[in-house]
This record gives sequence, C-alpha cells and structure tokens, in this order.
Amino acid sequence: MALNTVASPLSDKLWAVQRCWASCDKCGLSKFRSMPAYTKAEHGPRKPELLFVTDRFDPAVLQTREFPTGNYEGVLRTLLSSFGHIPADYWFTPATLCPTTVPDPDDWRPLELMPVPNRAQVSACRPRLHEEIRLLCPEIVVCLGKMAVEAVFPKNPPKFVPNLGEIVEPQVSGGMAPIVVPCMVTYSLSHLYRNWDMSEGGLWNTAFNHIQQASVIARHLREQRGENISD
Repeated sequence: MALNTVASPLSDKLWAVQRCWASCDKCGLSKFRSMPAYTKAEHGPRKPELLFVTDRFDPAVLQTREFPTGNYEGVLRTLLSSFGHIPADYWFTPATLCPTTVPDPDDWRPLELMPVPNRAQVSACRPRLHEEIRLLCPEIVVCLGKMAVEAVFPKNPPKFVPNLGEIVEPQVSGGMAPIVVPCMVTYSLSHLYRNWDMSEGGLWNTAFNHIQQASVIARHLREQRGENISD
C-alpha cells in the first residue's frame, strides 16, 4: 500500500476541534478526563487513505495522554507492519474522547482494558468524531469494533457480525449537508489483543484481509479521481 510517509503538520481547524472538545461535559465520561487524548504525535497525513475509529481506549492513555498507546499501539504496529507502515502513517481516533473509567487504586488487579462505551456516550461524542472525519476526508473509515460502528452511524447502525469485512456507508453530519463515507467493518483492537490467532484463516489474518481490502478500495478511489499515488 503506497502512502506518503512524510508527516504533515495538522491543520489549525483540526487542532481547533480537539481544543474545543477538550472541555466537553456532554456525558458522564468527562469526569474521567484530566486532559484530552490526542492522536499519536503532532503530525499526520492531511488526507489519510484510512482513518481508524476504535471502540475504546487502552488504559495506558491515562498516563501518556496520546492515542493509540500501550497494548493497543502494539497491536496496531503488529497489524500494520504487514503493509510496511506504522500507526503514524494513518489517522486514529476513539469512539469517545474520554476514557470510560479510571483504575481503582484499591483493586490489586491491573486494569487491562477499558470498558466499552455505551450508545449514549458514543452518541454524545459523535459530533466531534464526524467533524474530524469531515476535516480529514479519508478515502475509507475502518471501524474497529461494534461500538466504533455505532459511533460513526447517526442512526440505524448495521449489525456488526453479519457485516464483518463489508463496506457500509454512513452519513457523516456537519457542514451544509451530510456526506457519505465508505466504512470497513472489522474486529476491535481488544478482540485482536486477546486472541493472537495468526493461523491461516484465523482472526488476525481475517482482520488483515479486511484492512487490505479497504486499502485497495482507497487506492481505486484515488485513481478514479486521477490522483498520483507514489510507490
């Protein structure tokens, strides 16, 4: 998959979106946030071929304040290294800006994964997500997990399991009129983290094939517009 590996500064508009939502208190999750979680690094593709929406945070985000991080970043690096690229070459954003909990200091068990946000929480954060998608204008949105799909769809989200590996088309709101963006449905990062099945036809190869298919479609869309794709 050919992508421009030279990172470009994020636009002022995108920074403005993240700063604006840094003080959001539309749902109860805001009480778990001491500062917003930004996408990894201060640079990224202005128009990424693939924009990944994840269903939840890795607990390590509470320390790093960056996303993706911790175990999730490890999963992404393993998955995307097959394409010859790293997470910084793409754009990642969570279904909710805020973590869904904080570790209990009295609990001897370490917090391995954050709880999945509920429908009300992803609904409250959807305007922020849709604004990011509109500003970045990716070729394909890759929804990692069931609640990632529900976060992208403003109403009538498709059923998750029957649509694994399928392209669905939500209407992204904002601006003067909604826009339709193709979305690939695949497994969540937490599912991949807990199931390291790399056999032929196993979970990891299945998710890899989904992402590869999304990449092929993204390339085709760019070629249809007559855009040059550097190898």
